[in-house]
Amino acid sequence: MSFDALLARPSVRFLVVGAANTLLTWLFFALLVTWLSHQVALILAYLLGIAIAWLGNSRWVFQAQPGWLQAGVYPLIYLTTWLINAGLLEWLVVAHDIGPRPGQAMALLVIVPISFILNATLLDARHPNRIDLALTLLPALALTFAVLWPLLGGFWLSDDVPNLYRAYSQAAANELWSGTLAFFHNPVDAVGNFYRPAMMTSIALLFLTFSDWYPGWAAASLLMHLANVCLVVLLVRRVLAWSAWAHPALPSRAPIVLPALAAILFGLNPLIMEGVAWVSARADAAVTLFCLAGAWFWAGRPGSGSKPDRQWSPWMLPLLLVPALGFKESAVILPLQILCLALVWPGRLGHHRLGALLLAGLLALAFMILRALILRNPLTATTDGIGILASLPLWWSSLFASNTLMSLGWLASVVLMFTLVPMLSRGPQLSLAFGLVAAGAGLGLATLLSLGGLEVGGEGGRLLYGPLAWGVIGLGVGLASLPRQSLVAACMVVAALLGSLLTVQQIAAYRDVQDSVRVLVDTVPRHVQEHPGLTLLLVPDTVGFVVAFRNAQGGIVMPPLQDQPLLHRVLPTLPDEIEARQQQLADGLATRLARLPPATLDDDTLASLLAPAEPGAPAHVACWDALEGRLLVITVLPANWHESVRAIEVACPL
Repeated sequence: MSFDALLARPSVRFLVVGAANTLLTWLFFALLVTWLSHQVALILAYLLGIAIAWLGNSRWVFQAQPGWLQAGVYPLIYLTTWLINAGLLEWLVVAHDIGPRPGQAMALLVIVPISFILNATLLDARHPNRIDLALTLLPALALTFAVLWPLLGGFWLSDDVPNLYRAYSQAAANELWSGTLAFFHNPVDAVGNFYRPAMMTSIALLFLTFSDWYPGWAAASLLMHLANVCLVVLLVRRVLAWSAWAHPALPSRAPIVLPALAAILFGLNPLIMEGVAWVSARADAAVTLFCLAGAWFWAGRPGSGSKPDRQWSPWMLPLLLVPALGFKESAVILPLQILCLALVWPGRLGHHRLGALLLAGLLALAFMILRALILRNPLTATTDGIGILASLPLWWSSLFASNTLMSLGWLASVVLMFTLVPMLSRGPQLSLAFGLVAAGAGLGLATLLSLGGLEVGGEGGRLLYGPLAWGVIGLGVGLASLPRQSLVAACMVVAALLGSLLTVQQIAAYRDVQDSVRVLVDTVPRHVQEHPGLTLLLVPDTVGFVVAFRNAQGGIVMPPLQDQPLLHRVLPTLPDEIEARQQQLADGLATRLARLPPATLDDDTLASLLAPAEPGAPAHVACWDALEGRLLVITVLPANWHESVRAIEVACPL
């Protein structure tokens, strides 16, 4: 093949421009890093790269004549690649102690192909639908990330700590994978309430990749959420494509602005931030990811007749259902959700879709049988509808206690949107919208019936993650059926703005609690040096609607969060555990801790600590004031340490 023929290919021209751009920006970065930090140097190098890339890619590589909208969105491509690059570089430099120059060279192996895909999507005029997709997705993703990025600087909460400790201790004993595989035939907890092998496998993979570097774990959760934002847009566009196929009078190109607003409504929904900010609560986001992807493949891309252009596509539904079930049992609802969509599907379903749906249903049934055999605890549902309804306003008031008025305004704008769409609709997409909303409502109802309601303290927003995703997709499809969209679009803008402001407040609340937990973890070694003997440390279960120390008591005084085991010096205790802890101390717990300082928290060690011994008392009673971020300590006499516990409870807002 001649040289001219090679240059005729956009991929080759992109490599030429990319190579020149990469070389110039890397040399610029290598020069700047002599005087500046590696992240500041990276930003300046990217600014130079954006200018070179825009001129080279738009004029020569894709030979396009992009409009102002494309020009305005184009920097978002390099904002995306910069964010990925910054995360990879930080991981290599901080977590793996690789120098910034070779680290950046390694990161480019990942960045270059991502950059080509994004550039081709936005600039290749041969594929106008891809350009529309880029114009829809990039602003929604950029805004979502701009609000949520502070989560990357957070810290471990609640179940994060035992999950981290379990992976750390298994890895130290060379049992990480054998211990993880055990979850495929055993429950997660000793009580036997949860069977989630995929969730536990993901924790092992995160530890293997990032060790105890929290930003890596948080980035995985945030990336999963951004992927779900993408799937919201992709499903809206795919369903609308089939509707246009069934009704040729409809526009063949999907709208840009309204799907983007729908994606923002989901991406910055304050109700579901618990599933993004709390690392161990991401099971619902993972289930949603696999379920939405399965629905997207099941629908397929319009081809000849009523069939998708790829006959294998619908069969991805049962395949993706398998990991979804491994993350959480709520995925068993997926076949019923797809059935809601199938009942209103435009045209014939075909035997591939019907077969895939039937297989998914059989897999869900098989999973429920397997789960019942392993846990000996089948799923149950409550019939107390009044109790469920009564829990909702209490949960809402706790979640939005700091800004009730704004939350009610946001709720009103969302309810108004979902009311106006069926009232004003004149298009054939309305039935598809109803099917999608019914899929979300059914999942939400099943969740509430299973739990008996939501926690009155404000916890549980993660459980609404999947239902709201399906509902927003239905809203995006329904908007396309409106002859006049200005009123609903205005409601969407108001809802997106208020939702974003509420989400900012939620993220700030999570960061405050995470920072407080970090300060406590850092304070423990100094406290041990200054206060000899055993300290009974009272820590709060929750701080507002944020779950803080539940299930994390032992882990906060053990490696990897501490350099050495400190459980024999600091005994963390939740408020609900005080009475039981007093009995344990009376039975000799303090004596056992002093004689056998625990190096691990395995079952045998915990059992030995609870063996009878001489009664003992703590030398100090302390509590962590999470609101003030300080440790309150009372030095006690053995004869009156019970009174000291009561005094510290009064002094500390637990």
